[in-house]
Amino acid sequence: LQIFKKITMVIQSHMDEEAPAIASLCFLPVFCKHSRETPARAHPRAEQKEIDQQRVASGPTVKTSEDEGKTAALCRNLDTQGASSRVKLMDSTSGYVKQQKEALSSHELEVYEALAVEPIHVDALCRRIGMPTNELAAALTMLELTGFAKRLPGNQYVACGPKHKEVVSSQSSVTATVAMIINNSLDFIRCNFHGISRKYLQNYLAAYWCWADRTRWCSNSLVRICLEFGPVRYQDILQYVSPTFVKTAQYTMQA
Repeated sequence: LQIFKKITMVIQSHMDEEAPAIASLCFLPVFCKHSRETPARAHPRAEQKEIDQQRVASGPTVKTSEDEGKTAALCRNLDTQGASSRVKLMDSTSGYVKQQKEALSSHELEVYEALAVEPIHVDALCRRIGMPTNELAAALTMLELTGFAKRLPGNQYVACGPKHKEVVSSQSSVTATVAMIINNSLDFIRCNFHGISRKYLQNYLAAYWCWADRTRWCSNSLVRICLEFGPVRYQDILQYVSPTFVKTAQYTMQA
């Protein structure tokens, strides 16, 4: 883990100044691990809330870009609408998704609509929709086969495939590109690490860039920049905290 953090800190140093800057609150759904910055006896997401409160109290000190302002507005709306497990999902390819959804049975569609971007245990899902266990298991199996759901360790499920793009509402002012970057970054983090702490969010976004941009990060390029960068001290890792607005990769899919 320490090696991973050191390497991703090197990758961060190569992120372009024009890389999209997105409020860290947009990545709240994957904050589920404690760090040195997490308030005592609090959920890992409390770290983000504490930072937001400090930022509001101190007032705006840096002029943000138009995209940053729009993204911050989106995140505030997200935060006020309750638990992120209730955040609705949008269809990125509405025609295809509509056709696929029409092929689902009524039970499968009911289960699909109850799934969210956050993992939910099958027992909790059963209580939420009031469906018999055997019918729920059959529906989840079919959703997995058709790509509408994914099973995670611990008998938990998330919505994915055609319905994996997160939004707060169709009226959101955030650009499609920024929304796509957020969604793909969340998918990458969730599929590879399941969850992270807010403290090292920027590291994982750097890892996503390295994974997504195969042109920039070709064979031996990572080794080369690590040799050029020099050593990263353990103290540097302990003291590092992701900024309020994190840099993200402009690439939205793996090449």
